[in-house]
Amino acid sequence: METIDFSDYDIIIDAIFGTGINGEIKDPLATLISNLSKAKAYKVSIDVPSGINPDTGEKANVYFEPDLIITMHDIKKGLENFKDKTIVVDIGIRDNKK
Repeated sequence: METIDFSDYDIIIDAIFGTGINGEIKDPLATLISNLSKAKAYKVSIDVPSGINPDTGEKANVYFEPDLIITMHDIKKGLENFKDKTIVVDIGIRDNKK
């Protein structure tokens, strides 16, 4: 896999995996996620940072470390430790439990 220099980027958007990610992340994605997390750019995850379980917060062998998380509808239970850097976006889902 070709190594990409991310130092020229100002913003990196993480939307690699959805909420269903489970288990170990293998190469080439493991290397990509690791390199993206090390970049000096401002890093944003959409819904859930890649490599973090949205239900438990458990981190895979490698995970994206964002500066900001934009999540949908409500904060996922596994993102409670990230709530200071999480923005919840209303997407029109009604929650009768509230």
